[in-house]
Amino acid sequence: MRPLLIALAFSVFLIGAREVQDPNELHRLGVQANEGGQYALAVSYFRQADEIEPDNPTIRANLFNALNNYAIRSASRGNVGSAIQACLEAKEFRQLDVTISSNLAIFFHNQAISLLNAGEFAGALDSIQHAERVVEELALENIHPTIDQSHAQIFLVQGREDYRKGDIPGALENYRKCLEINSDEVLAYIDRSRIYFELLQYREAVEDLEVAASLVKDPDPVQQLIVRLRAIAKGQGVDLTQEDALLVVESSGGSPGQDQRIRKTLKEIRLQVLQSLTVTPKSPLTAVIRWGEPFLDAATWLATPRDEISGDRFEVGVSGTDANSRERKEVLKLQYVLALVRQLGDLTLPYWFAVGLAQVESGLNLTDSEIEELVREAENFAMLSASNLTFPKVAQIRDTKGIRLANLQSKALDLPPS
Repeated sequence: MRPLLIALAFSVFLIGAREVQDPNELHRLGVQANEGGQYALAVSYFRQADEIEPDNPTIRANLFNALNNYAIRSASRGNVGSAIQACLEAKEFRQLDVTISSNLAIFFHNQAISLLNAGEFAGALDSIQHAERVVEELALENIHPTIDQSHAQIFLVQGREDYRKGDIPGALENYRKCLEINSDEVLAYIDRSRIYFELLQYREAVEDLEVAASLVKDPDPVQQLIVRLRAIAKGQGVDLTQEDALLVVESSGGSPGQDQRIRKTLKEIRLQVLQSLTVTPKSPLTAVIRWGEPFLDAATWLATPRDEISGDRFEVGVSGTDANSRERKEVLKLQYVLALVRQLGDLTLPYWFAVGLAQVESGLNLTDSEIEELVREAENFAMLSASNLTFPKVAQIRDTKGIRLANLQSKALDLPPS
């Protein structure tokens, strides 16, 4: 059954139509009106004919075409609401029609832009989300980038409005949503960096500006601002230059925005590990991120024993994972800690310890019952003693319980010792 709203929207067409009961005559009048560019009148005639003969495919097809024509005409005249209603009714007849779905998505998109320009953020967001659903329904990849770009733009404008009103948490959240949809939105990075600077979060401010510099044609003004921020941060006791030198990220196949998310996550991981292990790399570690290679979760990676791990670099495939997923962060942390521990141990550290400790630091702990069972089975097992380790800086790893847990975990995984 057609929605009441759509039926009411087209009731005005009946005013100009003759009162005819013969479906053939109504169809003839509809064809005549459609050919003459009187699409509203054509819709009226075809709808009356369809009500009398609902199973007539010719009438139904011409009604569909007239609705499509009327939608395009309405949109061209700025009547986006009527265009959307016409498309929605047409879709009742052909749910999978690409043309009508594309038009519907575009009309929703245009409505969103109009509402955004009028300052109606909630309405704009609702319309663009309708457009997104239509695009995803039929995988309309040709217009998906345009819809996404405008979707992100809505959050950008809302973020600026929040900032103007003094709602800093709201602004940061909307900038985050903007970049989640379009990771190459330069203005979102620049706007957010200003907020971070005002919050004295210099590291985050510089990171956002670095991405912005990579996205613009003339990066010099942004680079100059980065230099100034680094100097200000250093004056406050935060040496960002030294921090960056400890971790190098090489990436292939990702956009600047995607690469920056990885860099940000790895920097956070490095600082987290520094707090717990109290050690830093003795030379820069290199993280090689491959966007085109499949992602392996921690359990899958650990289930494949390896004879050796480089202490200077590690590689991670990230295809098919979400930037904020726990699984991706888990694997990045696991690989970072493993490379760090192997580097500091000059590759003389037992492999089982490096893998086990990396698991501990990544939060991949065994359950209490598994630990108890392993302890019972390994009471006299030599690896339970930290004195067997050749890691020269073990004294800096203060949590000996964590070390023993690392032993147990690597033992549980049946990984071969180096």
